[in-house]
Formats: sequence, structure tokens, C-alpha cells
Amino acid sequence: MRVEPAPGNLTFTSQAIRPHTDNPYRDPVPTVQLLHCLRAAGEGGDTGLVDGFAAAAELRAADAESFGTLTRTPVPFGYIDNETELRASLPLIQLSPSGRVRGVRFNNRSTRPLRRPYAEVTAFYTAYRRWAELLAQPGRQLNLRLAPGDCLVFDNTRVLHARTAFSLDAGSPGRHLQGCYADLDGLASTLAILSRSGNHGREESR
Repeated sequence: MRVEPAPGNLTFTSQAIRPHTDNPYRDPVPTVQLLHCLRAAGEGGDTGLVDGFAAAAELRAADAESFGTLTRTPVPFGYIDNETELRASLPLIQLSPSGRVRGVRFNNRSTRPLRRPYAEVTAFYTAYRRWAELLAQPGRQLNLRLAPGDCLVFDNTRVLHARTAFSLDAGSPGRHLQGCYADLDGLASTLAILSRSGNHGREESR
């Protein structure tokens, strides 16, 4: 994500971006996300993080009906350009077989129209508004100032990320973050291998 002074550039903007998860139009969705700061903005441009699981737990306790609607309603997401066409349809809050929250998806830029009976659509958007308001509460967001060389690693199926607005004028060098994704199960496998008896001693003897 490289943002430089460019009038009319709507794809990469210096405006604030609200909390969201990435790539909800993929199935499976990318899990581990890495953001490597190569160049920070002069002022602003802080990265915000929101714990989606904590927000879902609060919604479940305060508004069980909205929570249930969001766990039952498949939401269509899509991304289309000249070389790519990706679609997925899954609930905004996903549960495990035991009823525990196992993943959240939230990205209004990728959401497609919900084509269901009127009563279901009305109930969904009522719940959606409640969920969006909950996620946008300022006290729920942790803001971090990434400096060049910092790498932020988080779970894209649990943590929503955002960005505060920043200054971008003719004298500004811009802001440059390099992002990539990895699989959570691959990370779990690596940790399991490293925790096996004998591996610690092998690392220490190098």
C-alpha cells in the first residue's frame, strides 16, 4: 500500500479508513496478515486494530437477535477486475460447531447486494447497522504508530484493521506499507515442530 501525492487517486487515499477485514471475497479467507512499514506519513496514518471476537461477544450479550441474524445470513462478497473475479458468500460472524466465534468478516467496500426475502433483508440490515456501530466505537480501537522497519502481524479472521487520516501534499514523501498473507495452520504447524522435544537444544547448539 503505497500512497503518494496524486490528484484524483481514489484507489489509494490519505483519508481515514474504518475497521475492516481483508479479502472477504476469498474462501478460505487469508488468516495471518503482515503489514511492514517502509515509510511513515509525516502526520497521522496510525494503524488501528479492533478485536472482532470481543465485539462479537458484546453483541451476543447485548443483542442476541442481531447476533443470531449475523451468524445465520450468508453475505455475498466480490472482487472483479480485468484479471480477477473472486466471490464468496458467508456470514459476517462464523461459529464453530460448539457455538464459539471462530471468525469475522467485515468490509463494506466488497459487500454485494443481499438477495433474500424482504423480511430477511430488513432483519439483516438492522443487525448489520448494530454490528457496524459496535465496531466503530472509538474506545474499541487501539491505534499504533508504525515506524519504518516495524512489522505488524495479526489474525485477519479475528482482528479488524483501520487507519487514521494523514497529511499528503506536494512536499510529502507519502506513506508506504508492504502487506502479505500467510496461513494460520502453517504457522501452527511450525510452532508445533519447534516445540517438539529436542528441537530447542538443536537451535541452541548452532
